Amino acid sequence: MVAFLFCFLACVSLGILLRLFAKKLPQLRMLNPHTSETIRSSELKNKILRERIERASGKGAKALHTSVIAPAAKGVQDAFRRLAGRLVAADRAHKKKRREQAGVDGAVLEERLQEGLNMMQAEHYDRAEKAFIEVISADPKHVQAYESLGRLYLQKKEYDSAKETFRFLAKLSPDDASVLASLGEVERLLKNEELAKEYFEKATELQPKNPKYLDFLIDSLILLKDKKGAKATLKILTSVNPENKKIEEFNLRIAEL
Repeated sequence: MVAFLFCFLACVSLGILLRLFAKKLPQLRMLNPHTSETIRSSELKNKILRERIERASGKGAKALHTSVIAPAAKGVQDAFRRLAGRLVAADRAHKKKRREQAGVDGAVLEERLQEGLNMMQAEHYDRAEKAFIEVISADPKHVQAYESLGRLYLQKKEYDSAKETFRFLAKLSPDDASVLASLGEVERLLKNEELAKEYFEKATELQPKNPKYLDFLIDSLILLKDKKGAKATLKILTSVNPENKKIEEFNLRIAEL
């Protein structure tokens, strides 16, 4: 009887314990990070997210390299190659030009210049212009070639082109009396007599005894009705070139002022 009672009480106690354990099981599971569904789910999501980011990063890096970095690098390389090619070509052209210029001596240029002058005298203006420009191309400071080109334009009555040529030449050779006198001629043809006189005065200042420039200046002074200036300049012309055939004509024109 006692044994039965003990067994009964033991079973009842075990049942109560099992019931209590069953009631507390969810709370115990929450306290166990390895058994909690919430925590395990969160860890799983984090793992998936990390793997997804790693995969995306790998794919993104590959895509970035394929779509951006590689083409950009290739573009830079191609641009560099093109630039290098142009620089090499420019260097070769420069060296070639130097070799060509080195092979053209003064005698050859003078011969070509004379050909141009002959063509101009024969009124083959296009061929003459080509010859003068060839000389200028070989020697950009060839004063006579520029002056001959300006004279060519004067003959063709292309006064604006002549003026432009002589003005450039005046910058290249500012103390050249011939260039200044040529500019005076152009301004006279353009009906700018006052400006023409200024150029003739500058030419005679540089070459006071040049009959040609004195002739130009006297004519300009007469046209401007400067009797005093014309007489003074004519006196100089008479002293330096007494046989000048224009002296008598100038005297008559001055007397009529």
